[in-house]
Formats: sequence, C-alpha cells, structure tokens
Amino acid sequence: METAYQEDILVIDGLPGSGRATLAQRLATHYNALFMDTNLLICALVIEAIVQKVHLHDTNQLMKLADNLDVSIRNNHVYLFGYDITEDIQKPEIAQLASILKNIPAIHEALYTTYKDLWISNPKSIAIGHNMGSHVFPLAEFKIFLTADIYTRAKRRDESIFSISMKDRKFPSFAPDDALCLDTTNMAPDDVFSFVVGYADSLRAAHLGT
Repeated sequence: METAYQEDILVIDGLPGSGRATLAQRLATHYNALFMDTNLLICALVIEAIVQKVHLHDTNQLMKLADNLDVSIRNNHVYLFGYDITEDIQKPEIAQLASILKNIPAIHEALYTTYKDLWISNPKSIAIGHNMGSHVFPLAEFKIFLTADIYTRAKRRDESIFSISMKDRKFPSFAPDDALCLDTTNMAPDDVFSFVVGYADSLRAAHLGT
C-alpha cells in the first residue's frame, strides 16, 4: 500500500536558540542520515553569486540563482554544479557573506526547490531550516518543532533578548498541526536527543505496523 508520507525524512523546525542545529547533527549521526542545513545551501549560493558576479544585495538576481542552484552531497562532500566546494563553504569569509543572506526571507523561500531535490537524491535525511515542515516537506514522516523561552534562547546564542526578538519577528515560525512540539527550556541536549529518538522510533514502528 502506498504511504501518504515522505518517508525517512525528519524535519526540525523551531525558534532560534531552541536547539535545532545541535539536535539535527546528533540525529544525522545516529541514523546515518544526510544533514540538510539552511546554512550549507546559503553558503553554496554565496559561492555561486561570487562566480556569477552577482551583488549580495541584489535580491532579485540572487533569487534567480537560487532557483537554478544545483547542489548535491555525496560521501560528506558538497558539490555545486558538480564541483567540490566542501572546503570553500567552511571558509570564514564565506560564512560572513552568508550572514547577509540569512536575514532575507525571500532567499530562504527560493531555496525550497533545492531542498526537495536534495531529499530526492538522499531520501534518508534530517532537514533543518525555516518552516521546513509547513512549506518544504509538508508530508514529512517525522516533524519536530522546538521552542524555549526567549531568555534561555538569548543565553544559548550569546545574543541580546532584543536581537532574538527581532529574529522571531522577521522569521515567524509556526508549528505544523502534526508536529511534535517540544519546549527545551529546562532540557539538556542529551534529554532532547533521547526524547526525539524515542518518539521517532515509536512513530516509525506504528507506521510499519499499519
């Protein structure tokens, strides 16, 4: 019987500082799955913009590049149009330039198709990003939405409460109706990881039993 789910993908949404990246990396290792991170795709877009001589403040041209971005991941190496950019995306100067694009919601939306293409090539994936469960993978088999109070999130990210509040406003996140919502305010990373693994394993067992 055909499943109604996008199988083998676990999507992590949530608020900045709620522990999304830490959880996603550990889950990817635990399940031997591909870790799909917004930062990776934005760094790839920065490199493509440099190659094509597109200014990073030219949102329209950047969106055109994002629409046609060809990114693949094989054996822990990242390829842009077939060229290995693994070392390039780890350079501090690329990360600094990527920070410009991270604050543009339209850029995140333009990368949705690239996310889906990555999943098609790597069905066993852990995806983390803005509104992944509601806009990019609405049929994902597993959806997690992490929250924490603003004071805890500011402390974790070593940012001001004002800064976190502005990010919440600029990038509003909404938990999908079928997501597991988890408040991590008083939870250690190990506790969050153990809880989510238990949830995912039990949900998968239930799906396999139907």
